[in-house]
Amino acid sequence: MADILAGTLTELRKQVTNEILQGVIETIVETDQLFNVLPFRKVTGSGLLVTWEKEIPVAGFMGATDTVPQSEGLKLDQFTENVRIIARNIDIPKFATEVEGAPVLPFIKAEIKAMSRAYRRLFRRP
Repeated sequence: MADILAGTLTELRKQVTNEILQGVIETIVETDQLFNVLPFRKVTGSGLLVTWEKEIPVAGFMGATDTVPQSEGLKLDQFTENVRIIARNIDIPKFATEVEGAPVLPFIKAEIKAMSRAYRRLFRRP
């Protein structure tokens, strides 16, 4: 699976042949669309090289006969960002599923929803 990990989860689901993995991906996407817009891609090693705009050229208004100033151009900064994963251990109560016959999917959806809330909190503005 690691070789085909690229794009969004919906794109990934089309490439996966394992039905269980397809079901997990579908559940994640249905539970919270945030996970469908995040880019997923294979990263070799423990970091990802990122190119960031350090300074961008400035534009301004000028008169019709004024000289256009020379732009210094775009200045880029490169750095390595450590790869992080979001994960959670999903505990499904055996008594509820095996003894009482409760379906497993609602438990999985609830855990995925909790993960998405935790992930959203990371990006919430104070």
